[in-house]
Amino acid sequence: MRVAVRGRREQFVVLGLLFVLALLHVRRDSDSSVKLPYVYHYPANSSAAQSPAAVESFNRPPLLLSPRHSHPANPPLPNPMTPNPPQEPYTKALVIARTKNEDPSWLNDTLDGGVPITTGWDVLVYTTDDLSAAHHTPVNKGREAMAYLTYLINHYAVLPEIILFMHSHRLAWHDNHLISLSSPTTLVSLHLPRVARLGYMNLRCPWEPGCPAHIYPSHTDGVDPNKPEEAVFASAWGELFPPDVAVPEVLSQACCAQFAVSRERVLGHPVSVYVGWRDWLLGTELGDQISGRVMEYLYQVLWTGGAVVCPAEWSCYCEGYGVCFGGREGFEGFVRGREERDVLRGRVEEMVGREGEVVDGDAPGHADGYSRRAEDQQEGSHADDVVDETEASEEVSEPEGEPPPAETLKLPSPETLEEIALLSEQIDELDRWLEQELAAARDRGRDPYLRSLEADGEVSEK
Repeated sequence: MRVAVRGRREQFVVLGLLFVLALLHVRRDSDSSVKLPYVYHYPANSSAAQSPAAVESFNRPPLLLSPRHSHPANPPLPNPMTPNPPQEPYTKALVIARTKNEDPSWLNDTLDGGVPITTGWDVLVYTTDDLSAAHHTPVNKGREAMAYLTYLINHYAVLPEIILFMHSHRLAWHDNHLISLSSPTTLVSLHLPRVARLGYMNLRCPWEPGCPAHIYPSHTDGVDPNKPEEAVFASAWGELFPPDVAVPEVLSQACCAQFAVSRERVLGHPVSVYVGWRDWLLGTELGDQISGRVMEYLYQVLWTGGAVVCPAEWSCYCEGYGVCFGGREGFEGFVRGREERDVLRGRVEEMVGREGEVVDGDAPGHADGYSRRAEDQQEGSHADDVVDETEASEEVSEPEGEPPPAETLKLPSPETLEEIALLSEQIDELDRWLEQELAAARDRGRDPYLRSLEADGEVSEK
């Protein structure tokens, strides 16, 4: 009798568990009408369709997104990640894309006191053109996008809370001028709570190139040499997104494919999405530069749902890097002072017969003082990103070689020399003011409360 009762109880327990599982299954199926929109449709014989990751993803229910997230023109949903308390560090990975000829030795830099700048980071350096490297990509194609997607595919099940994607150069024109165009300074200055709060953060604060309106997929007026990817964007969109997801009128974010993203945003898509996008890179006939540029202006769509994501520069610097000018007005005053200084420098250079050139960036009409023409790009590498360390300096280097004979020199007139002296005094005065303002901004940025005051309502997304 006791055996029978025990057996009947076990049957009830089993039946109860089956009922709960069935109920959960029904609820899951009732929500499955919200389909993930971002799935590249693999050819049946493609490597992605045959991969274990893709099979696993296709055989399980998709991770669900809100209905308003299903179109890239809608604003992003609130990020589900809550920033950690100050005493609780984030788990984090630093993913570096490089070619074998590039030098990522800055990763070995140390802070004052000998602490490595990568302390606390899981560092993975992906070499795109060396299959014998510890971390490598299947092929060298799509520039940094191939490395980024390969990391996401290989680590999808074990992602840290925050992933930072960067290039291998120590100095690059597209790094932030107010933090010395420096990758090491970017790494040590980055405030991860902003990444946690927003879910996705472009590492570049200056808008140009890329914002406020950059890629117009419908433009058919020929190829713009500064953005050659625009001419193929509509067709690429059609290959990467389902037919019912219309290509946006405009796509914008600050260049240049360096960003941080939270684990929750990555897991908002099944791994098949990342496998599929990498498979597109592997199979497209577009060149390395163009396919990488297409991806560069899709990351914000992938992880925010917005086609245009252009945070205010002043807020990006403040909450993102701890350089706080007290709001828009203070930041814009600093920028005006720097532009005025640069104009005065140009006048002096013209007066002494030299060709005017702003060497420290952010000159009016330029993107940090550098051009991003298509002919500057190099297939198969990221060499166009790098700048010489002297280019990040405030000093103007003298030309090499012997000076011309004294009899050939044309000295400025006394009046011109007097004007040059006056302008030089004004330049020195502006330099001192800019240094003081920047130092004060950095001091202000050390206060979490002051950073928080510049954090809200700053993102332009549509």
